[in-house]
Amino acid sequence: MLQLQGFAKLPADTFAEGPPSGQYNSDGSLKPEPPFPGQPVQGFSAVQFADENSFWFLSDNGFGNKLNSQDYLLRIYRLDPSFRGAENKDGSVDVLNFIQLADPDNKIPFPIKNEGTNARLLTGFDFDIESFVVAADGTLWVGEEFGPYLLHFDQTGKLLDAPIPTPDFDSGDFVRSPDNPDVLTGDATENLSRSRGYEGLAMTPDKTKLYALLEGTVTGDPEDALRIYEFDLASKEFTGIKGYYRKENPDYAIGDFAVINENEYLVIERDNLSGDEAQFKKIYKVDLSQQDANGYVAKQEIGDLLNIRDPQDLNADSSTTFTFPFVTIENVLVIDENTILVANDNNYPATGGRSDTESDHNEIILLKLDQPLNLDPRVGISSIIGSNLRFGTPGDDELFATRNDTLFGGAGDDTLDATAGQGSNRLYGNSGNDELLAGINDRLFGDQGNDILDASQGRGGNRLYGGAGNDTLFAGSAGGDRLFGGDGDDVLFAGTGDNILTGGDGKDQFWIAAGETPTSPNTIRDFQSDVDVIGLGAGLAFADLAIAQTGSNTTISLKDGTELAILEGVDAGTISISDFVSTAPRPLIIGHRGASGLRPEHTLAAYELAIDQGADYIEPDLVITKDGVLVARHENDISNTTDVADRPEFADRQTTKVIDGVEVTGWFTEDFTLAELKTLRAIEPLPELRSTEYDGLYEIATLEEIIDLAQHKSAEVGRTIGIYPETKHPTYFDSIGLSLEEPLVEILDANGYSDRDDPVFIQSFETANLKQLDELTNLPLIQLLGGSGQPYDFTVSGDPRTYLDLTTPDELTNIATYADGIGPSKRLIVPVNEEGRLQPPTSLIDDAHAAGLLVHAYTFRNEDFFLAPDYQGNPELEYEQFFSLGLDGLFTDFPGTGFEVTNRLYPLTAADPLLGVGLLSTDTSVA
Repeated sequence: MLQLQGFAKLPADTFAEGPPSGQYNSDGSLKPEPPFPGQPVQGFSAVQFADENSFWFLSDNGFGNKLNSQDYLLRIYRLDPSFRGAENKDGSVDVLNFIQLADPDNKIPFPIKNEGTNARLLTGFDFDIESFVVAADGTLWVGEEFGPYLLHFDQTGKLLDAPIPTPDFDSGDFVRSPDNPDVLTGDATENLSRSRGYEGLAMTPDKTKLYALLEGTVTGDPEDALRIYEFDLASKEFTGIKGYYRKENPDYAIGDFAVINENEYLVIERDNLSGDEAQFKKIYKVDLSQQDANGYVAKQEIGDLLNIRDPQDLNADSSTTFTFPFVTIENVLVIDENTILVANDNNYPATGGRSDTESDHNEIILLKLDQPLNLDPRVGISSIIGSNLRFGTPGDDELFATRNDTLFGGAGDDTLDATAGQGSNRLYGNSGNDELLAGINDRLFGDQGNDILDASQGRGGNRLYGGAGNDTLFAGSAGGDRLFGGDGDDVLFAGTGDNILTGGDGKDQFWIAAGETPTSPNTIRDFQSDVDVIGLGAGLAFADLAIAQTGSNTTISLKDGTELAILEGVDAGTISISDFVSTAPRPLIIGHRGASGLRPEHTLAAYELAIDQGADYIEPDLVITKDGVLVARHENDISNTTDVADRPEFADRQTTKVIDGVEVTGWFTEDFTLAELKTLRAIEPLPELRSTEYDGLYEIATLEEIIDLAQHKSAEVGRTIGIYPETKHPTYFDSIGLSLEEPLVEILDANGYSDRDDPVFIQSFETANLKQLDELTNLPLIQLLGGSGQPYDFTVSGDPRTYLDLTTPDELTNIATYADGIGPSKRLIVPVNEEGRLQPPTSLIDDAHAAGLLVHAYTFRNEDFFLAPDYQGNPELEYEQFFSLGLDGLFTDFPGTGFEVTNRLYPLTAADPLLGVGLLSTDTSVA
């Protein structure tokens, strides 16, 4: 039983350059206008090797008969099938070029369609070409059916000799079809049915003879007998009838004839039915040296095209069986002793093979045989590449290729190296996890295992096929490389430009920039949003990109206009930051008051959960106690963050104060000693939105305790946890003699936090205390910017500037004299309108970066109440939008959500991103 090894399909509606076609009806009358915009690439009736990677396919006379094919140009197309399965590609077919057949030297002795032109391009009105071979001198011999004739062309398609008629040796005359010119003029009588000429043409391995197989029976021969003519290439003469092919049924027809060795050939035999009605589509092996008394050659069935195993479901029809039920199957070629290529003639625009309503496509398949053929070494793919074969051992081998070599790695983890070779090598990794290295014009096949296929040191023109497994493929810098991931989740590095990448099946990564930025764009053939991802190296992040629609493709460029990649057939509107991964330093995730969306804020439980969920920093808002201890509370009024209101022992502590110009009634930390505060328990300040199940469980935490937790958890989880304290109401606390700055710096210094690279940021909504802190410590400082109002120290001093005023480029430059970054409300970056809907982003991030400032925005929350309706309840979309704008970090009540998004977009960030790195860089070129 045959097994499907490769599958590729050229869509029916594929057209090549040339005049419109299809304008003639079957009686020769004209249609109102041609239905086809160019020349259909269809009707394949013969196939031969073009080179080791592509094939010549002969297109027949066109649309079915002489009269309706007058505008169909006779051509031989060069195709490159991207086989699913055997080559682990995507099943597409590239039309590379074609040979146009013509008679500019007037070799044809009868009128042709383009009789009065200089080029005398041949059409389906002139000949019905059905078979061909390539001779040793590179010229083309074509079998056709109107005569039937043999036609001889040079490599450019120019007819070299007058059409050679088919002799009828017994009568001394010629074999003629109804379309023979002599029959059409009434000068001779037909003795062969229409469209029954040279459907098969094969050349002996020594390239000295042709064997031409008629599709129909000549008058006077037995009705099931087809003549096999012998033709001498040196003399260009028919030398006799080699034998007869016996059909299984007189109504059947043959489809093609292909050489195996000197005596054995393959024949396609078929019925005239298609689709579900098809009953007989088989391939036979015939032996010309074995004939019975009547001259019939021996034949043996080697495969049924209606019963093919397809364990990999290569045609993606959800079935492990495969049929080839086309009415005309007219292409067979021996690839190697175990493999043959078969293709259909789709009779464009006919239907019926796969569908009653859709035109049949051109399908090209590779079939594995049950038994190997006795293949002549001058036949098949090895004869084309002329390679030297070398095989590895079952162990781990190291093999080197020079020129035209074929290396097989064997079972181990092998290294196959063609980097120093002169090209045209083929390297097969086979099983194991192999490393294959390309030079120039080499072909690398990973096959099984998780392989590395590397053309990065190559000189261009290489093709890399990953095969099964999760492979890594590298294109080179010379251009012209093609990468095919195949099955598995593959990683493809595009190189520095002019390379083509196809991921194939699986979730693939396309790295369009790696160690350096490409100098010209690479092309990605099959990117699928939400399945594949695009990788950015060289320090690039999504914020550095410009994405635009170019025709039907998406162009990805740097903002300076340098094009990085072209995504074929992709709508630019579907591309977002979620389609990318980056090696750039990922934005910092700051646990806002801990994981305050899930535990009462500013408690050790909230901070520990934030760390466990992936937070890089935990943020304590700092206020102070009566006895001068820094504690974590969002406000010094603790009325709605603790259970103090329920404590009768503290009822007399309730009072009214003016805090930053606002009269507030409540209980205040500065009226309690630490010991008294420790008797209180935290509660959820947003009970209408968040769970209260943890109310009453946790103490108020001191800064010292929070630092101890961060250092303990750093050792436990194996990464550095940073501290991000905010000084609350510094002007107010200074006014009552409880300054925050000095004790804060003292505690940080005592715990080893004093240098600019230490994992601490200090933040404040006021400016004066940040300037004071700039004198007291080398730790980085962050100027917070509210969404409205102004710094309270400005209010006290009479400075009229607002937070919005501080977002101008000049003011940002001023901030950079005492601070290292800004912490703006996210609405200063992406505003909303009165309905809460998103407005176009401002330039704040870019302006801050231009001033050398980091940007850490606040506050990101998961609840719908806080989300703009544009995000449709998905908080991850908000993170993605801000990251796409170049945000350096953010404060979130749900650090787990933030970490999931950053881990997805920046998966290659170091395991400990805060250890020994410069936290203050806004240079996105840092890798």
